[in-house]
This record gives sequence, structure tokens and C-alpha cells, in this order.
Amino acid sequence: MPHGTPDWGHVGPKTTTYGLDDLGEQAVRLGATHLWDRRGDVIVLNDFEAGIQGGYMFGHGLAWNVVLSTGLAASGAYALKLVAGSSDEHDAYYAWEHGLPASSRTGFEYAFSPYHQVESLRWIMLWRTATHRFEAMVQWTWATGVLTYQDNGGGWIPFGTIHKLKDTTVAFSVGKIVADYGATPPEYVRFIFNDTEHSLAGIPLQRVVDASGERLEFQVWFFGKEFFNGYCYIDNLIVTHNEP
Repeated sequence: MPHGTPDWGHVGPKTTTYGLDDLGEQAVRLGATHLWDRRGDVIVLNDFEAGIQGGYMFGHGLAWNVVLSTGLAASGAYALKLVAGSSDEHDAYYAWEHGLPASSRTGFEYAFSPYHQVESLRWIMLWRTATHRFEAMVQWTWATGVLTYQDNGGGWIPFGTIHKLKDTTVAFSVGKIVADYGATPPEYVRFIFNDTEHSLAGIPLQRVVDASGERLEFQVWFFGKEFFNGYCYIDNLIVTHNEP
């Protein structure tokens, strides 16, 4: 007759191993990139090992570029390299779209290395209905470490300061924005930057008239310093819903 416990069970220690009570830990041990904040159910995961998939790239200024790179990666062999233009708005961004999931708390995270002549980075989620879009945006400024969110009037409001990160580094950091698109009206929930979680609970998102079609859009937006082609490495883009 059957006996014992399943491989994924957590009943009883063994001599050299112990059953896992969290399958997320098992997935990470097997190489999954969803390791920084494991809350929520993953609906999109892109580590760029299969190339630049399904997204689109844009930028402003002389010699802006978005390319697949083997120069530096948070995991695997490949990452995305965003090169900001040296003039105009001196930026570059990568974005992609997904059909609308069920309305819930939705998260967007990515790992990044602020490598050369960095001004700022943004995390952007755009929830587009048939008539409007709801904008969740957070920006981190390298020189000051200040974090700001976009309020429902389009202004940028400081909410925290991160200890200054070293540029020209191989160390990756992680940021994750979470917004509640099931709330009325939709609102921010939190922002996580490395080891620090900032509550943004109850802050309403900006609502903009937009009839371009229903979808959920995510953007990684990088700004370099003016007069330079600054660049930044991006890896492990993850979108989740059903966040607690």
C-alpha cells in the first residue's frame, strides 16, 4: 500500500534535507527568476534568454538604442541594454502590452544595473479600458536617491529616499510597483526597492481619456544624462496579478 509523504510535502525532517512548504522556493532553486518578491501570480516573465520578445522600443536624442546584450545580466546570459540619446529628452524605453487580465492588484518589477551616466529610471503600468487609461508610475533619481510617484493630477510627489547606488557596477537592484486596478477608483498599493517596502496605499492613480483600445501596458523608461549616451542594463521583467 502507498506510504510516505510527497516530494513537495513538509511533514517531517530528514537527515540531510527537509520538505518544502513553499513551491516558490522550489521554483527558484530550479532557476526561476521570480525570486525577489514572490507575492502574486505570474502572468508575464521575460528574462530575454529567447531574445527581445513581443515588445517595442523607442527613445529620444542622438544615438539612442535598445539592444539585446551579453555584456551584463542578472540571470542567464542575456539582458536588455537601454542606451539613452545624448540630446533632446535623452531617454530610451522598452514597452510591451498584454490583454487585460481580471481586475486585481497588479505588480510590475524588473532588475537593473545603473551602469553609465544615469539620470533616472521609471516603472510604468498603464491599464487601458475602452475609454480611459489609469497610470501607475514611479521614478527613481540616481543622483539624489529620491523616489517619486505620479499623483492623480500628473505631478511627481516624493515618498522615499534610497541610499545612493554606485554606477558602473555589476550589481543588480530590483524595483517593483503594485497598483490595485480592482479598486474604485484604481489606486497605488506599494513600491519595493531592494530591501525597502514603501506603502502607497490609498493614493489614486491618474485617469486620462484614452480610447485606443483595452490592454495592459508596461514600460521600462531610462533617462541618461544630457550630452552623454548613458546606458543601463535591464533583466527579469515580471508582471503579476492577484497581489495581496
